[in-house]
Amino acid sequence: FLPISSSAHLKILSEFFGLQDPGSNLSAIIQIASVLAIFIYFRKEFITNNIESESNYLYKNKIFKSILVGSISIIFLGGFIKFTIPHFYETYLRSNLLIGILSIFTAFLMYLSQLTKNNDNSLENQSFLGIFLIGLAQSFAILPGVSRSGITITMALFLGWKRIDAAKFSFLLGIPAISLAAFVEIV
Repeated sequence: FLPISSSAHLKILSEFFGLQDPGSNLSAIIQIASVLAIFIYFRKEFITNNIESESNYLYKNKIFKSILVGSISIIFLGGFIKFTIPHFYETYLRSNLLIGILSIFTAFLMYLSQLTKNNDNSLENQSFLGIFLIGLAQSFAILPGVSRSGITITMALFLGWKRIDAAKFSFLLGIPAISLAAFVEIV
């Protein structure tokens, strides 16, 4: 889980080696392994049969609601792009020039987010508006050159999140986005 765009790297490396662009389909299907890794790593977060306290239950319930709120924009934006302008996406939005520009812009945003000082927000005290903004940032990862984990962590840091919670939420938020993208490509 490096904050790099896997779809951009698949396209660039395939051209570097003189291969045909594998397209977004292969990238989305490959991401299934990422979802499995997230489930394995966070397996204790998902097990709810041994609830120690009411506060633990409320914490897990808030994370679940946060994942739902954060996934709203990627579902609508991803669906819109995939089903209404698929040819435009595959030709223009996957161009090497746009990938280069977006990679540099994303790196610049990631650098700026490292300069933030206010790290009081966490998974326990986040607002749903902040969660929605993190999810909105995630929806830009539909573009090759924008790292999904990189842009969500960056947005969380801009919103004053603690780094560890920003990374944890980024990975949890990726479960529905990556799973839905893979499911659509498989179908």
